[in-house]
Amino acid sequence: RGTSSDGVVTAVQQSTDDPSRPEAFGSILASIPVVNVLYRRLILPVVDLLLRAITWIFGSDLGLVDSPRRGTPTTLVSPAVESFLAAAAIMSIVPAHIMRSVGGGYDNESIAMTSMTMTFYLWMRSLRGGKENTSGALVWGTLAGLAYFYMVAVWGGYIFVINIVGVHAGSLVLLGRYSSKLHRAYTAFYFIGTALAVQIPVVGWTPIRSLEQLGPMAVFVGFQMIEYCEVMRRKNNLSRKEAWVLRGKVFGAALLVAAVIVAALVPTGYFGPISAR
Repeated sequence: RGTSSDGVVTAVQQSTDDPSRPEAFGSILASIPVVNVLYRRLILPVVDLLLRAITWIFGSDLGLVDSPRRGTPTTLVSPAVESFLAAAAIMSIVPAHIMRSVGGGYDNESIAMTSMTMTFYLWMRSLRGGKENTSGALVWGTLAGLAYFYMVAVWGGYIFVINIVGVHAGSLVLLGRYSSKLHRAYTAFYFIGTALAVQIPVVGWTPIRSLEQLGPMAVFVGFQMIEYCEVMRRKNNLSRKEAWVLRGKVFGAALLVAAVIVAALVPTGYFGPISAR
């Protein structure tokens, strides 16, 4: 750790040493096998090229780069900016995206590009902040649900969107990243989005009957059971072993009930077939 001439650690050095600051996130990418190679050889060169192009076109770096006048090294403000620029560069050369955005094509898919990316952005935004940021998760999760409803209204590819969000939420649980914030965000997103989606005549009750959408619904139900177990664990101050016993009982009973319901509904043709999408 360096110091200034009078022996005081500078604010810049403090910020880069603090792992909670976005400036320190680059060291995380550099420490992940394979990812660090892609980061150095793909993302950084692309970002450097884009920054040069932006500076040449606009005559400014648009504040994406810190300058020495601001008291910080000449680097990007956050690796999130690097990721954004690299993603923009990739999307700008994808033929399907070009055709449906600036290439003159017009279809429902052209409108869906905006609603799809909006849904993904709002979902990721709902997960920002600390684990205690449950109120913010509810607000942004609700907005993500509204964006998903817009997606359902304009294109049948909404099935892809709901499954991507469901897989991401479920993966966070498997990775040990579950929190009440995640529960609030996904609950708000799924409940609002599905409740509005079924109002569209062409969709109807498909979200709760289609085999392709049962996965996200299972994640929704699973989240409610996990949150119940977490509430009971905190309320009764259960030990780790007792908490796992409780989870086993809750999920065991739920699986038994689900098996009975599925066995009763399958012969009636309640569940729809897998579509071409």
